Amino acid sequence: MMEHVECAIYRVNAEVLYLQPKVLVIDFGLHAFSESITPDFSLQGSWIQGEIEIGIDRFSYKESLYNDANMPSLLYDWIVSRIERNDTPWLETHNSLGKKVLNRDEHNERWVDIQKTDGVIITAVRTIF
Repeated sequence: MMEHVECAIYRVNAEVLYLQPKVLVIDFGLHAFSESITPDFSLQGSWIQGEIEIGIDRFSYKESLYNDANMPSLLYDWIVSRIERNDTPWLETHNSLGKKVLNRDEHNERWVDIQKTDGVIITAVRTIF
């Protein structure tokens, strides 16, 4: 199950396909992975639910994870019909330690269609399936 929440955030109900100390692969109709410390509550074959952010990572998987014989395939062919860039203004605030933090101004959200990326990595892309 996958439900769009906002931008690239989705609520999913997913099966844990692969689990290592720093790699988690889930299946919610698409296979997706995270390279971080895996949650203590996850067991391979179990079902989990929650919100995830979906992005396309063309480096990490191909550079190391792809070579693991037990790693589920994460390769998909995509047809890109539209690219939008997040032009929402940034707001500068401070966290509890007094450090500067930048967050998007959610009251002035703005997305702009772009025709191509010119090889520039787009870090804020609205992903809608």
